[in-house]
Amino acid sequence: CPSEAHATIWLKSRYISFHTFVFRKVGILMVATRKKVTLDGTWYFSIPDGSLEPRKVPGSYPCVGESYYTRSFTWSPSHGKRLFLCFEGIAYEGILYLNGKKLGEMLPYSEYRFEITQQVLPGENQIRLDIHDLDAVFGPAEGWKSYSGIIRSVYLEQTEASLLEDIFFFNGPCVDDTVDCIVRVQLNGPIEGTMV
Repeated sequence: CPSEAHATIWLKSRYISFHTFVFRKVGILMVATRKKVTLDGTWYFSIPDGSLEPRKVPGSYPCVGESYYTRSFTWSPSHGKRLFLCFEGIAYEGILYLNGKKLGEMLPYSEYRFEITQQVLPGENQIRLDIHDLDAVFGPAEGWKSYSGIIRSVYLEQTEASLLEDIFFFNGPCVDDTVDCIVRVQLNGPIEGTMV
């Protein structure tokens, strides 16, 4: 549709990568960079009182009841940046810790983002995920073989202090090759000085 202004959103993420959106009566929204660091690969797995063994993440393994996965990573915090620990999916229930402090709980097959800006240490950091599977509320069911583990990717995502969390376009009817759009932008973080 014809436009009176252009809005450019620069994102380096899984969903949007350097797109330009054109619509009426909106100026520049914001420029935000996202840096992803994968934590896929070798993690260490154990059952209570068991020995640690390497496991590939993401991966699906037989259910054992209670288990935990650990992994360390090294980080150099950057001034004015935020850091998130992201899990794209586990099976079945999990409690996540960073450096011995609980970050939160997870249910199966859903993506979770935990902001760790204040918890991450300069240098080495330790992640621990306690997994509960056999009698989890949303756990295995009869009729098929069930698997457990960190079943989808895990990564760190560094962002600016203010970030565009979501954007919604609501379009009206097309009249004479023109469509009016309403845009709802959801920001996260300090927005002073950010044009919306």
